[in-house]
Amino acid sequence: MKRRRAIAFGPIELLLLLMSSGAVGFGISNFLPHILG
Repeated sequence: MKRRRAIAFGPIELLLLLMSSGAVGFGISNFLPHILG
């Protein structure tokens, strides 16, 4: 029975996920004032 990785993230994947979500949040918080005017 081959099991794929469930929610067993390694530190590298976790760091990548954190960085990408942080970049997205930073971009949203940056562009939100321009969108709202």
